[in-house]
Order: sequence, then structure tokens, then C-alpha cells
Amino acid sequence: MADLRMVAGEPAAIVIERNGKNRGRRSLLVADLHMGIETSLGTEKLAMEAIGRMLGKLKRLVEENEADRLVLIGDIRHRIPIEKEYWQQMTDEEETTRRVALEVPEQLLKLKDACEVLLVPGNHDGALKSYFETHSELLIEDIGVFHSHRWPSEEMIKQADTIIAAHSHPAVALQDELGHTSKRKVWVFGEIDEKGLEKQYPDIEFERSRRIVIMPAFNDLIVGKAVNEKREFLGPLLKTDMFKIEKMEIFTLDGTSLALDFTAKKKQRGREHGKRKNHTGKVQRLRTQRV
Repeated sequence: MADLRMVAGEPAAIVIERNGKNRGRRSLLVADLHMGIETSLGTEKLAMEAIGRMLGKLKRLVEENEADRLVLIGDIRHRIPIEKEYWQQMTDEEETTRRVALEVPEQLLKLKDACEVLLVPGNHDGALKSYFETHSELLIEDIGVFHSHRWPSEEMIKQADTIIAAHSHPAVALQDELGHTSKRKVWVFGEIDEKGLEKQYPDIEFERSRRIVIMPAFNDLIVGKAVNEKREFLGPLLKTDMFKIEKMEIFTLDGTSLALDFTAKKKQRGREHGKRKNHTGKVQRLRTQRV
């Protein structure tokens, strides 16, 4: 049974394998880098500097957490690349985005100097498959990893007790006493109802529900969609009734548990949901500790 731990203060997680030939192997998981969104800063130079800082941060997290491999969970690029013959038809902004996208693999490849790099591609990552070892989804002992723009396979559903999903960029909106609202990235812990799974996977016998963990986006420029303002997630699995929103647990990156009151009226949710709980033992266990 693998050990899942959140990296304190960061939108990243560590999975430590406990059995078999890979016992003790540490995988650093990050999702939704969306490289290229930085072009909104105005110039290609600024975009490449921002991407460089993000990749430098990734390398630092690999080293600090003594990771043996880095798992990139989908949407590594922000834009789906445009074919070269259309360059002359692009606006300056589109051309800048394209040039950044072409340079990103070279920078990403430098991460291989730090550790093994695996790609679990999202819907933007087709062109990156030739650069990295690629898996449509990944099973690490009893933990399944996928981008969630597609259904998980029957094999993952059979074997995984915990499923880690990207793609939704979860966040919360918090309102202070003066009425100012700000958003923060969050981790979402939920449950997949076994009755719903039986409908989607009729050939599998289910005896238990599955825990699901929705990862925040790694890119600093992407905070995400506030789950307490709009109770929606991306991907076919999370859009069904089998994902129990009312059973969600929400944690900020520093491990603070947030109380969400989904009985509040929609227009009140911005205020009613942004209340904090005191730290509890449960929250403390989510913090990363060296092994």
C-alpha cells in the first residue's frame, strides 16, 4: 500500500512505494503546468523567464523531497500547437505562443538530469509523447494517477483505492471582514460512489468506494475555479453523480481544512464557504515528512 503525502505549501505530492522491488521509491507528482500561458505577460522573453523559474522550482522540489522520479500529470503545454505552415497567418501573440511551445521540450528535457521523468498526458500534450516515457494513466501500487479529461481504465478502477486526478484546477474564494474576496489553490479529497461505478464498469464487482484526490495546478499563474462558487469539475468521471460533492474535504496548500456549507443559497456561498477550521490531527497528517 503506497503512502501519499502532500508537499507542505506546494501544489505537489509525494507517493512512496511500500512493497515489491520498487519499495521506497519516491515519485513527485505535479499537474497542469500549462507552459505558454506566460505569453500573456507580453513578450516571449518574459514568458521564457517565467517558464524557467517554474522548471527551476520543479527541480528544487525533486531535490528537497529526494524524489526518484517526476510524474507530470497532463496539460504540460497551455496551447495545442499549430502546424508550421500556418505561421504567416498568425497574429504576433499567436506566433509568440507557438515559438514558446517549440522551445518548451528542450527546457523540460533538462529535468531528466535530476531524475526520471514520466508523462501522463492531458488533452494538450500529444506533441510531447516523443520526448518522455508516456503512460495514459499510472498505477503506483494502490494509487491510480490520470489527468481526468477521460475515463479511467477498468484496470485502474479494479486496483486503485485512491485515484489522483488533475485537469480541474480547484480553488476556493475567501472573503475577509471588509468584503474583499481572494482565491487560493486547494486540494480536494472526495469519494466515488461504488453504485455509480457499477453503472460505468458493469463487468467489475465492487465492494468499496474509492477515494479521489483532485490536484491543484502547479503553474503560479493559474489559481483555478472556486469550488465554493461553482460546484463543477472537469472530466467525465467528476461530472457524474458518482462523485459525491457533499462529501468533499478541502485543504489549502498549507494544510488548513476549510468548512464548506453547501446548504447555503447560491448567492451566499462566497461568504458562507470561506470559513476556516482550526488545525486538526487529520490536517497535520497531510503534511510531508521525510522518511
